[in-house]
Amino acid sequence: MKKKLFILSLILNSVQISNCQITFEKFFSKNFISIGHSVQQTNDGGYIICGSTYIYDTQYDWNVLLIKTDVYGNKVWLKEIGGNGIEEGNSVCQTNDGGYIITGCKENESTLIREIYLVKTNSMGNTTWTKTFGGEYSQEGESVCQTSDDGYVICGTSSESPVSQILITKTDSVGDILWTKKFFNNIRCKGYSIKQTIDNGYIITGNYYPENGFSPRIYLIKTNEYGDTLWTNVFGGEHSCEGRCVQQTFDYGYIIAGSIQIPGFYYNGYLVKTNEYGDTIWTKSHGTFRNESYCSVCQTSDNGYIMAGSISTLEGDYNVFLLKSDNNGDSLWSKQYNAQASYLNEGGYSVQQTDDNGFIIVGYAFCDLFVDATEVYLIKTNEDGVVTRISNNISKDNEVYLFPNPTNNYLTLKVSSNNTFEIEIRNINGKLVFQKFNINQIEKIDLSSFPKGLYYLRIINPENSIIKKIIKF
Repeated sequence: MKKKLFILSLILNSVQISNCQITFEKFFSKNFISIGHSVQQTNDGGYIICGSTYIYDTQYDWNVLLIKTDVYGNKVWLKEIGGNGIEEGNSVCQTNDGGYIITGCKENESTLIREIYLVKTNSMGNTTWTKTFGGEYSQEGESVCQTSDDGYVICGTSSESPVSQILITKTDSVGDILWTKKFFNNIRCKGYSIKQTIDNGYIITGNYYPENGFSPRIYLIKTNEYGDTLWTNVFGGEHSCEGRCVQQTFDYGYIIAGSIQIPGFYYNGYLVKTNEYGDTIWTKSHGTFRNESYCSVCQTSDNGYIMAGSISTLEGDYNVFLLKSDNNGDSLWSKQYNAQASYLNEGGYSVQQTDDNGFIIVGYAFCDLFVDATEVYLIKTNEDGVVTRISNNISKDNEVYLFPNPTNNYLTLKVSSNNTFEIEIRNINGKLVFQKFNINQIEKIDLSSFPKGLYYLRIINPENSIIKKIIKF
């Protein structure tokens, strides 16, 4: 009897563990500006993040940022991809070999024209090969996915002044072009999102501007496997609206997420549900008289939808916005997420349902103490959008002590946290002037050689970071 009770106890405990949902908020920064554009759960239960990072110490240098985390959001590795000039990452997905495919843009060093950038890495983020596609006009890749033939398809924009066109590029497994297609030869438009459909064709969404107007419309394009148009549809009437993300749904139709303008020049989050032929089934506008927009949508296991984006606050700032709807697009709940006191604005760019039925969101956290200083903001919620914040984060002002401040020589830093941390100091122009790793609670910093002026001290631990002002006189 005792043995049966013991076995029953083990079963009950294992159910509690399996039902437990991990939640966290994480911040990642490599340089002066780091932004997360795309996130996906990986085969090992962790996450892959793609974005861009700006190296302030050079004249104008952006690199692709690729970050791998474990299931708890802890950084496993971080890679910068690129050289001098501009290389930006907009979209990432894990490939069948366990590596990753990334698209974005790269500035041609000779012509200074942007080209589509395609990067293949192995499972450790080391570059296997890179490709650039472009020419006379500026081009940028916004969305990429691996196709059923182990190749890749990219959706983006070709800016052929005075018009721009939606551009679809299909490659083989080593990134060599098989075909390209352009949509709208005489109208300004932009491509944002592409997915392969169950019939091996493609569904694309983006925006276009009518010839006789300035307000964008949502554009939906269905092609066959060779990129030939099967049908198109346009959504939006007298008000401006944008389509940022599309996905095929369980009923073989499609869901589009974006934004729509409402009276008073505000924007609401906007959903469009269609059948398999692109005919409208319903549309939903979510919001009030504040600016709200969706950048990403995913159908959930309960046949509803999860959307992520941004929402303006009453103070005029922005927070990450997450909204869960039922199968008809009606709101079930919504959540806002802000980082901490050191941050002014946050926004969400990508969302996915995770294996435990929670949600993973990536975007940015903008710091008001630096000019444009930004970190990657990664949020993992439970199935109700709730995040349990960890109490030992160095996120409260009263946990960090700087004295004397102002100072003319030595500054003592004391952090009431059990975690080791690193510090960096930047001048008012954002240039890194001091950095030290593996600090434990107290550190004495020699500022005697620093020129007089205002500096910013960033304290970084495994969970997050906080920024303080320093005055040297």
